[in-house]
Amino acid sequence: MVPSPAPRPQGTERRAYYRIETCLPIRVLRGDPSACERLRREIEASVRETTLAAVDAPLEARLARIEEKLDRLLAQVGGGEPPLGREDLASVRLSGSGLACRVSGRPRPGEEVVVEMLLPGGAPEPVRAVARVVSAEPAAEGGSRAALAFTAIDELDREAIVRYVSAVQRRERRREAEGR
Repeated sequence: MVPSPAPRPQGTERRAYYRIETCLPIRVLRGDPSACERLRREIEASVRETTLAAVDAPLEARLARIEEKLDRLLAQVGGGEPPLGREDLASVRLSGSGLACRVSGRPRPGEEVVVEMLLPGGAPEPVRAVARVVSAEPAAEGGSRAALAFTAIDELDREAIVRYVSAVQRRERRREAEGR
């Protein structure tokens, strides 16, 4: 007879992804439902493009260069948000399923937002996702501290987040072991 596992204490849940506290360039864009829908469609289209790219890799590379040039031109003429940089650094609790960070104003649970962040050591372009506000409470420094759950994210971006979280955890554990 196999013993059954001990029951979990009430209120403890097993998380799908590990999470860390970190500081990275991040932007949360609120108030534009059409931006959330556009990004959701882009993410869905990128999944289809990824399967097509295997068929024509040179075409994919050329299109990526054209898209990069268009992004730079739009940023120069004011047609988009400026690139993320040091001025966007913020404290974040991050995992593969979402994040908690400071958000401007008072977001409502259920509201969707666009999240852009740069992962250290990752690709030069930001990770972009649509996220749903799970909870929010006023922050001492103004705005709100909000918990956000990803509702649309490219799986390659999610994998990059998980790799980053794992790398930070490994560094912290090594540091703890050396400090004993």
